[in-house]
Amino acid sequence: MGSSKLASALHLLSTGVPHEDVAKRMGGSPEALYRMLTTEIPSDSDQVVEGMIDQISQSTRWADAAIDDALAAVESSNQRIADMESRRRGKAAPDLEAGGAEPANRFVAT
Repeated sequence: MGSSKLASALHLLSTGVPHEDVAKRMGGSPEALYRMLTTEIPSDSDQVVEGMIDQISQSTRWADAAIDDALAAVESSNQRIADMESRRRGKAAPDLEAGGAEPANRFVAT
C-alpha cells in the first residue's frame, strides 16, 4: 500500500474507526491492514528519526557557534570594562587573558 493509503488508515484508526471498518475501506482484510502498518511504519519512522537527528545536529552546531560568539562578546566587554576602570584609576588595564585582576563589576563568562 502506498503512503497515502497508510496515512488514511492511520488517520481513520486515530479517530476511533474500528480496524475492521478501516480494512474494508482500504480494500483488504484486517490481516492485510496489520501487515501494511507493521511493514511500512518502521521505514517511515526511521526516516523521521534520521531527519530529527540531522535537525538536532544542525541546531546543536548553531547553538554551539552562538554560545561561542556570546562568550567572545562577554570577554570583549569585560576587557573594555577593565580598560575603563584602570583608566579611571590612572593605571594600565590588566590583561584578562593573561590572568590579570578582574574588575569588580564585570559580567561573568563561564
